[in-house]
Amino acid sequence: MQSSESLALMVSTWISLIAPPDSIRGRFALGIPATIFPDQGGWSKGIILRKPMQPASVLDAPPRPGAVRMAELMGAFSIASDLAFGYQLEDSIRSCYVAMRLAEAMKLPEAEQRTVFYTALLKDAGCTCYTSQLASFWAMDEIQARKDVLVYGEGASALAYIAWVRNNVAAEQPLKARLGHYANVFMRTPKVMADGFATSCEVAVRVATRLGMPPDIQDAVLNLWEQWDGKGFPSGRRGEELPISARVVQVSFIAVPIYRRYGKDGVAEFTRSQSGRFLDPAVAEAFSEIAGEDDFWAGVESNAIWADVLALEPESDLTWVSESKLDDLSLAMADYIDLKSPYVAAHSRRVARISEQIATLLGATAAEIALTRRAALSHDLGLVGVPSYTLNRPPDQLSRTEQEQMRLHPYHAERLLAAVPIVAPWAALVGAHEEHVDGSGYFRGLKGRDIPLGARIIAVADRVDELTHDAPGQPAMELTAAVDVLAAEAGTRLDEEVVAAVRRCLGAGAAPARTPAELPAGLTTREVEVLRLASQGLTRRQIGQRLSITENTVRHHLEHIYGKTETKTRVAATLFAMEHDLLP
Repeated sequence: MQSSESLALMVSTWISLIAPPDSIRGRFALGIPATIFPDQGGWSKGIILRKPMQPASVLDAPPRPGAVRMAELMGAFSIASDLAFGYQLEDSIRSCYVAMRLAEAMKLPEAEQRTVFYTALLKDAGCTCYTSQLASFWAMDEIQARKDVLVYGEGASALAYIAWVRNNVAAEQPLKARLGHYANVFMRTPKVMADGFATSCEVAVRVATRLGMPPDIQDAVLNLWEQWDGKGFPSGRRGEELPISARVVQVSFIAVPIYRRYGKDGVAEFTRSQSGRFLDPAVAEAFSEIAGEDDFWAGVESNAIWADVLALEPESDLTWVSESKLDDLSLAMADYIDLKSPYVAAHSRRVARISEQIATLLGATAAEIALTRRAALSHDLGLVGVPSYTLNRPPDQLSRTEQEQMRLHPYHAERLLAAVPIVAPWAALVGAHEEHVDGSGYFRGLKGRDIPLGARIIAVADRVDELTHDAPGQPAMELTAAVDVLAAEAGTRLDEEVVAAVRRCLGAGAAPARTPAELPAGLTTREVEVLRLASQGLTRRQIGQRLSITENTVRHHLEHIYGKTETKTRVAATLFAMEHDLLP
């Protein structure tokens, strides 16, 4: 058994990151009240939670028909990341406000301010991709654990981390199992956290690239977890090697949650203690000056924060983009959701594909098909706020609280989408996709024709994919057996007309998933087989056993996969597989 001193030394190699001292610890309450107002429409009629943020059109008219404001697209993503990280709704937008106020105070050139603006909104674009690994590592709600350790000070020192581990890790397990988890956590924390940061940064850059962000923004996103003193991730860059935009955003994304929990004094202490360590001393000094101004925190707390942030957006060629970017956003959201658990990799894409086919069979218009597809891609958005620790366990092992978390995911998704005007039209379909035609569903208990047709379509498509893919405690069914289940649930759980349509789609044995005729990036058939199993979270040994090859051969295949797909981590390779329809 190692001594507590050696354990402390090991843990302290990484823990000095960004935590405030013990003197400013406290409790943090989540949640803001929702208001309810009706939404008109046939295909997507429903009730929407929460009044929307002020739309861009109020502030500025689009320069051409069909143009949409990039900031609104990024705003939708940033609000989703609030739920995923366990922050209050719109806190990422408030962080963007802080970053832009700081960039203005430092008189950064307009091009750098543009980079700061979009980087701040994309700061957590990779935050769902490593949660399953953290949930398994800590054996607890990894959303709360990540905030505790990285933001709220439970990693401020080695001894603080040891105490936190003792009180939280594997708390529901017997003593012997807990002791095993403690030893594993103390031994492997540096590597697990390094891998987590590297993975999150790589995925965030990939998301930024897909959304059309230029190289300077991609580079800033990549470097958000580096440190001024060179002890950060993923590359250990230091000092002025880091883009100034990243150094500015670093202050903002920690300052807002620290302010929520500890107030202005806590933010001041965080800034002082991390100057020259996590933070650029010049940036820390400039932030301390504006944070002392009377109106600064009032601006952060503004009820019109979205309008205030839109007004700070620098005018550039990114300001207005084609409406087709909504599809890029929808796909990015789908993958952001589905990286939460190996059980749901590419689930949202498959559900969208089936939903689109059903809507077409039912005679929907082009606009209705597009709406249904986009809603289907984001139908599980609320699950980003459910811990992977919950998602990866069988239903019969979940507590009542965890079961309620699962049942509330349509509510949270609708609430988030309704808050952003550009994606609000999808909200009613997403919020109602777990309703049952007999009224036994959730979260409102709607029944029959009170459920929007688009939501009834997504419900059936969701059920098809759920039945034909492995889930915790539930192996996948053959397609014919799944069709029989749909027939049995028609008229109770599922809409009869929609089930009839999907049976016409699937009755001939057509698979709900697809594989491209030509494999991308020069991948071989065997490499795709390895990639599919890796995407399910299997170890190299388990992959070798499945394919009757050696573990060493699996390692070589993975190295070739990373090289061909230009990825560095397993999760990024999984994302590549999702993007190219390689997962069954």
